[in-house]
Amino acid sequence: MTTETNFTTIESKKNILFNRLLYGISVSVSLIFFLWHIDWMMGAAYLGLALAFDPFNPKVKWNDRPFYQRAWLFVHVILSISIFIFSIILKK
Repeated sequence: MTTETNFTTIESKKNILFNRLLYGISVSVSLIFFLWHIDWMMGAAYLGLALAFDPFNPKVKWNDRPFYQRAWLFVHVILSISIFIFSIILKK
């Protein structure tokens, strides 16, 4: 029984690290679009896409998460939506 628990813990840690890697890559690509290519729409898209890869433990329910994790994700959503709306206004 401890072998199964140990195996799931290792797999869970690998999944969290993989999600953090993909989250970091998506945020980095969005920063490249913001700073280098000056393409706000693509930057906002990659910033929003980064939320698909939860950098924290995705198995933890929203209400059970610490405040800083919920605040981080909430600010990330607000920022990506704001930049998306800003890019639509800027195109007109």
